[in-house]
Amino acid sequence: ALIIQQVAHSNLDKVEFNEIQSIINHITVLNSPWSNGQHNGKILHEGIEYERKIAFQMWDKQNNLLLHSANAPLTALSADPQVINRTDYFNSLIKGKRWRVFSTVTKDQKYIMQVGEQYDIRNELTADISTQFVKSSLFSLPILTILIWIAIQKGLAPLGRITTEVAKRSKENFEAINLDNIPLEIRPLIYSINELLARLKIAFECEQRFTDDAAHELRTPLAALKTQAQVALAADNSNDKAHALEKIIQGVDRASHLVDQMLVIARLEKSSSSKEKINLYQLINELIGQFNAVANEKKLVFNLQGDRDVEVQSDTASLIILLNNLLDNATRYSPDKGEITISVHANDFPELIIGNSGTVIPEQDSERIFDRFYRVPGTSSTGCGLGLSISKRVAEMLNIRLSVVNKTDKTGVIATLIWG
Repeated sequence: ALIIQQVAHSNLDKVEFNEIQSIINHITVLNSPWSNGQHNGKILHEGIEYERKIAFQMWDKQNNLLLHSANAPLTALSADPQVINRTDYFNSLIKGKRWRVFSTVTKDQKYIMQVGEQYDIRNELTADISTQFVKSSLFSLPILTILIWIAIQKGLAPLGRITTEVAKRSKENFEAINLDNIPLEIRPLIYSINELLARLKIAFECEQRFTDDAAHELRTPLAALKTQAQVALAADNSNDKAHALEKIIQGVDRASHLVDQMLVIARLEKSSSSKEKINLYQLINELIGQFNAVANEKKLVFNLQGDRDVEVQSDTASLIILLNNLLDNATRYSPDKGEITISVHANDFPELIIGNSGTVIPEQDSERIFDRFYRVPGTSSTGCGLGLSISKRVAEMLNIRLSVVNKTDKTGVIATLIWG
């Protein structure tokens, strides 16, 4: 179409159309659909397969056919006056065949040139391409499938080895996975799994120690309970029996407190906190009321002071566990008629200080007071050694700095909580 358009803009006045048509008639093409394989009495030889479905014509304004291809009809590819006088593409129906025709007018407006192509060409090309594709696919797809399967098997072999290795491991084996012969693409995954195994190992060891310590701590009060029950059964008088029963009650209280603290630890390991705004002064004042019975029994004095408007962002349930444990420790380790001072301040960061009067922490034990089941040797107060351990764990969860130190005058202990 571009070549025809360029010719249309050339000077055609001096062209001998009869001579050109004679040359065209002798060009070898595929049998014309309009001449039944003949042109001017001559049988045309086969040429390119699709040539007989592509034709061109050249007309003057008097509707005289000046030039045409050997396979073109003698009538216009399109005689519609609406389209033959302008340059455009359009569809035409010739002897039941659909054609796509390009028509253009020469620069001097004297000649009309048209080129047509049958739609069958496109259908044949589509069919040929599809046939060739199907033939090549039938041959190549099985081979490609086998090659892809081999490549996948080879690529996944390291994963299979790792899967077998992990499946054979015992539940106590947290050793890192060997990185030898591991493809670079999955090394980040193996690194992450090894880090997870390391964390699980630490958690497992901590829980193992906790279980062992808990079993040991529970064994003592249970043995004491059994002994006191035997004493009560063997007592000859009511005083001895009453004294043994009182010891049993104390042992039950200690065991119950130990179980409660262990349940708190178990809940902390699985809890998920949701922070909210809390008035610190109001909360600690409410919690003090829960220790009135112990305070009356030991004649303790609570002294709450400080800023009443200090607010913190924290999880209420977890913060209550933390403050309850600190208040419980303060009352347990305060002597009779002692004083517990609590102060709330809004400095650079919210701060809560709980101090009691009584014995101090020996210097050699200051680093171990947060260990599970650890109690300062020689302590006369009842307890299980979990209070400060729980407090430390909760403080870490809530991003609170917790410190427990002796007073400067060695008259007691101070626990300090700082938010921020």
